[in-house]
Formats: sequence, structure tokens, C-alpha cells
Amino acid sequence: MNGSTTGLRGLVRFAAERRAALLLAFVLTLIANAALLVQPLVIGRVLKDVALHRPATFHVLLLIGIFIAGAVFVGLGGYVLSRTGERIVRDLRVRLGAQLLQLCGQLCQDVGDPQEVGGGVSKPALGLSAAPLVARQPGGFLQQLPALLRPGVEDAVDLALSNQ
Repeated sequence: MNGSTTGLRGLVRFAAERRAALLLAFVLTLIANAALLVQPLVIGRVLKDVALHRPATFHVLLLIGIFIAGAVFVGLGGYVLSRTGERIVRDLRVRLGAQLLQLCGQLCQDVGDPQEVGGGVSKPALGLSAAPLVARQPGGFLQQLPALLRPGVEDAVDLALSNQ
């Protein structure tokens, strides 16, 4: 099994906790699409009324109402879906942070010097947030990146620095 399938299954597992919100977003999107599908039928009625010289006021107002309702449901569905996605990402970040803190605690027990481990963990994290500021300085983030990630990245970093 490849990594992308495994990652997708993990994401589905996290999304399952937000099943009600995802279902609501799906229903709102279905309603919005139904409103889009009804519009041509109402336009046909308007054209028929105009061709037969009958007043088309009711059908025009109905078309405007369907258009507005469809827009509202599209907006609500998009909002619910994006909000749910943000919550899933937040949950993933919180869980990742908890795992990193647990890992740091285990490293502190193994090494015996909590300040040494804390500095080793926080220094790369601070380097990540300040990367644009220290990119060209000796010992800056881009020069420390291969040691932080893996040796295979070193060639890509060298190429990026040589192109500047």
C-alpha cells in the first residue's frame, strides 16, 4: 500500500469525527445544485409567458427567488465545509503537538538534561518560523535544513542557494 492511500485513510478517520457537519455541507450543496437545475425550467416558463403575451411577473419573481436561494445555499454549504476542514486541520495540529511534546518528554528522560533537549527541539522550530530572515546568514535555516530533515534534501538546497 502506498503512502498516499495510507494518508487518505488517516484523513478519513479524522473526518469521521465531523460526520454531521460534512453531511450538512453535502445536503446544503445538493439543495444549491437543485436550485441551479430548476432555473432553466422557470426560464422556459418566462419565455412561454412572453411568447403568449401573458404576464410573466410571477415566474420572474420565482426565478429571482430561486437564484437568491441557490446563492444562499452555496454560501452556507461552502462555509460549513471550509469551517469543518479548518476544524479537522486544527485537530490534527493539536494531536501532532501533543505527540511532539510526548516525544520531547521521552527524549528528556533518555538524555537526562531537559534544557539541552528543549533547546534542540525549539531551535529548529524557531528557525522554521524565521526562515526568510535567516536564509542567507551563515548557520541560517537553509544551511541547517539538510541536518533537520534528511541528507537527500542537501542537493536541492544547494541548487536553490546557487540560483539566488
